[in-house]
Amino acid sequence: MRARAATYLLPAAWFLLILAATSVPSPRLPDVGIRFADKLLHAAIYFPLGLLLFRAMGGRGVRPALLALLACAAAGALDELHQLFIPGRSCDAVDLLADALGAGAGVLVQAALPRRARPGAGGGGRA
Repeated sequence: MRARAATYLLPAAWFLLILAATSVPSPRLPDVGIRFADKLLHAAIYFPLGLLLFRAMGGRGVRPALLALLACAAAGALDELHQLFIPGRSCDAVDLLADALGAGAGVLVQAALPRRARPGAGGGGRA
């Protein structure tokens, strides 16, 4: 049971890192000339969260994939609400959509990765 709980430490740490970063009052970001660059940043930040959470849930199956996506969307919603209280930040539904899309992409990438060999699972183990 303890080993199973430990698999969630990495996605939890990533989410805490996201919360820490969004707790800093927003500086005025330079215009990089890319339309919707901030939305791409949201997706890029939530991509690893989706990947890590789905991997912690076993990385296979429709139900765990949907649960990981819903959990990431809930985390994004919590983060957006949290930003209401941070100077220079705002709560934005489009940011939440970008968070969910990024997490969904992470889930899809994890689902597409080949399952790594496990001892006793038909390869990679000792004879």
